[in-house]
Amino acid sequence: MMGALRIAVAAAALATIASAALTISGLSPAPSPLRAFGPQMAAGEDRRAELALKQGGEDAFAQAVAASRSALRVTPYDTAALLRIAYIDQQEDGRLDAEGLAALAESYRRVPIDRSIALWRIRFCLENWDRLPAEIRLAVQNEVFGAASEPGHLWPLRMRLTHVANDQGRVVAILWHLRIARSMERKKDWPR
Repeated sequence: MMGALRIAVAAAALATIASAALTISGLSPAPSPLRAFGPQMAAGEDRRAELALKQGGEDAFAQAVAASRSALRVTPYDTAALLRIAYIDQQEDGRLDAEGLAALAESYRRVPIDRSIALWRIRFCLENWDRLPAEIRLAVQNEVFGAASEPGHLWPLRMRLTHVANDQGRVVAILWHLRIARSMERKKDWPR
């Protein structure tokens, strides 16, 4: 029994030394003490941002952006926080500006297809289509056809594609809708 304990202690010490060596050498970032609690803390920041938007007021947008940025520091892949920043940017003056475009592009860079928020993000992008650079447009297209391949997203996606107010976005959405419909028709003809 004592031998097993010594081996366990030695293994733990060796793992600690190896981890420290990797951190010092720059091969591995130092682990954050908040990592284990990150998702819960980010969820709290997301709720704080949503609450600020619901309550309104002069500094509601600033509070919501600050809370969203705080959530991103804890969990960098929080797509909802990035999209909230883009949405707030668009709501401030009615158009998507540099800050919102950067947040939107970053949301696609970090999570190219996000099942939990894909339908909202696609619709938001189509409603701001005239402001999007080519790389974001391509990312949206990839997400559309990725979402269309999932049965749970297919019909809600098709409904969103038929209800776009932005003129340029509507044209693109109709073309995508037709392409998805043709793809579905071809699948019906496949031998089973």
